[in-house]
Amino acid sequence: MIWLINAVAHLPDIVILAVGGISTAVTAVGIAVGIRKMIERNAQVQSRSALADVVHASLLAFVVFVMSNVLSDVRANLSKAEDTVLREASIITRVNRDLKLIGSPSAQGARRDLQRYVQNASTRDWKTLSREVPALSVEADADLDKVASDIQAIAFDNPAFASSLSSSMYDLETVRQLRLENAMGTVPQVFWWVISVFLLAAMIMNGRFEMTRRDKVIVAVHSRSCRMT
Repeated sequence: MIWLINAVAHLPDIVILAVGGISTAVTAVGIAVGIRKMIERNAQVQSRSALADVVHASLLAFVVFVMSNVLSDVRANLSKAEDTVLREASIITRVNRDLKLIGSPSAQGARRDLQRYVQNASTRDWKTLSREVPALSVEADADLDKVASDIQAIAFDNPAFASSLSSSMYDLETVRQLRLENAMGTVPQVFWWVISVFLLAAMIMNGRFEMTRRDKVIVAVHSRSCRMT
């Protein structure tokens, strides 16, 4: 399941939602129609069963239950990530302001290194954090090391800013590690397999009845909604 996430991670959210929803809708209708044709070949199989209705409803209920737990966990992680990013941005702004006030050539060079770190952190870090084994990018690590070295030299030459710069760099490194910790707390892979298996079983159960055009639309919309969620 992770390979699929890695394959589409670079795509815009709207494209992922559209492709995932449409493919799931088509798959659900195709499975239901195929199962119905198999049932029709056996005249002894009843088209309706109270037990089958209960099983079908239970499968859908379980899918909803698991997805609600997954979504709660995902929303919590997104909230933590947003708070961490805002805090990191405020720290970077503070460091940049102090360097601007110092105004020396070395401070200007440190500002350029800081800008390069921000660029790599906002582009490369998020790609490496979305992998199966989250990690911080090597490029951003190197940039942050360069900024830390610059700040150490500047703080030595500017005692009035030494405390503020040192504190800000410590906070910046801490917040960056928090981003990694938040990425490590993702939803376990087994949850996605559980959802997929039970959703597939529910799709199969849709084939118990004769599929009219209206029924196909309902199945497609329902399955697409589950996938997009």
